Amino acid sequence: MALSNQTPIVIKESSLSGWEVIGSGGFGKIYKCRHQEWACDVAIKLLHFDDGKNESLLREIEMMRQASSPHVIQVRGVFKGLPPNSRSTQLGLVMEYMERGSLASLQ
Repeated sequence: MALSNQTPIVIKESSLSGWEVIGSGGFGKIYKCRHQEWACDVAIKLLHFDDGKNESLLREIEMMRQASSPHVIQVRGVFKGLPPNSRSTQLGLVMEYMERGSLASLQ
């Protein structure tokens, strides 16, 4: 399922609460949040707009959306907004939350 065929859901700040930093990666910080309407926790991998990696994030979204398997974390949508303690708009992946930690922590 390519992004050109299906636009990802845009998730706004008002839908999220309880932002908690749970890690960091090449793109920036990873947060755990509560999605109010869905009544579940989600993981958000944030990216600063000014770092020139928007295309990389869009490719990652497309690859994850195409990888439909119970063994792959699913992308739920795209976040665009101001996370807590931020002065700039950020873009990020909204994914299902993996409660048992990262793959590295499972080793």
